[in-house]
Amino acid sequence: MKFNKSTVSFLRCLRYSLMLNCLLFSKKLRFLSENVDERADPDSAKWKASPWQNVFKERIEFVRQEVSDKIVLDNCCGVGWGTYKLAEVAKYVVGIDYSPEAINIANVKYLRANIRYLVMDALSLQFDDYYFDVVSAIEALEHFSYDDGIQFLREAKRVTKIGGKLIGSTPAVNVRESVKYLMEKNKYHLCLYSYSMLAEILDKVFGNHEIIFKNQGYFLFKATRLPSY
Repeated sequence: MKFNKSTVSFLRCLRYSLMLNCLLFSKKLRFLSENVDERADPDSAKWKASPWQNVFKERIEFVRQEVSDKIVLDNCCGVGWGTYKLAEVAKYVVGIDYSPEAINIANVKYLRANIRYLVMDALSLQFDDYYFDVVSAIEALEHFSYDDGIQFLREAKRVTKIGGKLIGSTPAVNVRESVKYLMEKNKYHLCLYSYSMLAEILDKVFGNHEIIFKNQGYFLFKATRLPSY
């Protein structure tokens, strides 16, 4: 099929316009991915250049070990990198975050058939009781005040099946006096925990805890929903 010169010129302009729009969208997506608060995306340029990339992967692997063929809630999922990694081994994963911008990125960059992303408040989960086998809370608890942290854990417990687990990580402080200083260094952190504080809040809600201190300065933790608690 032959086109006249004006048609050819129009098609060329249309092609360049589409290429430019794709390029701008890609740049916008990359910018948002690297600048949505402190939500981590280890595949972004910012995180690839950071020594914390491997730390974040270690945290996700800690959860992955427990989610094979399970129904999982990724609480405070951010832009979805961790959700995607969990979905590689889980039966189904729901990722929730309070930020519409983060969820928009997740739906574009980290979507697969067994994932669903939702904008939702972690303090008021819109799920039935006993719905999930595992609730993931990677670097989430510290973003709530102490009282809201209790509510965060209670909601996680409510939607977890009997025998199911809450699994997560949070920055570590050695003594209570260090909390205020470290919080001032990161405006997004509303409450930080020493070992005893973290054990206390997990026991308060779940009646049990397993906590591992990592030399990089954070805790890995688990709590199981018991039938009698």
